[in-house]
Amino acid sequence: MTLLRATAVAAILASAGGAHAQTTIIGFDPLEQPGYFGSVFKSYSEGGYNFDSSFGLLSSAHQNSLAYAGSAGLGATLLSTTTLSRADGGAFSLSSISLADFVSLPGSFDVTFVGHQVGGGTVSQTFTLGGGHTFADYTFTGFSNLLSATWKEGA
Repeated sequence: MTLLRATAVAAILASAGGAHAQTTIIGFDPLEQPGYFGSVFKSYSEGGYNFDSSFGLLSSAHQNSLAYAGSAGLGATLLSTTTLSRADGGAFSLSSISLADFVSLPGSFDVTFVGHQVGGGTVSQTFTLGGGHTFADYTFTGFSNLLSATWKEGA
């Protein structure tokens, strides 16, 4: 059996709208479940935002699973691209994210995020995860006025 390295995510987002901007924290609390296995699904929605995988499988480890990183998170299949977008198609900003190695394989690895902005521009940022099995917080710079953000799970 091959263990796949993936990232579990929790995000802090803000909808565009100037003075009326609203902060949304996606903590994946609905995915928090007891048990030894996990849940697998095609897409996930929370707080007005959608997560989709290019490979078609997203997952969340249950509380007694070896892949559980101390709180609920969302992971994807190795080398798949995850896309985050607002359910209503509106613009948003991505300010920070918490990432953890899903199965705690040794060594560090990079996760590169690409923000796809209104009007066609992009912004990108790479975070290096230390291979630890606990969530660490990372802050984005310039990830505003986005229509979507994508990232590829590490190998």
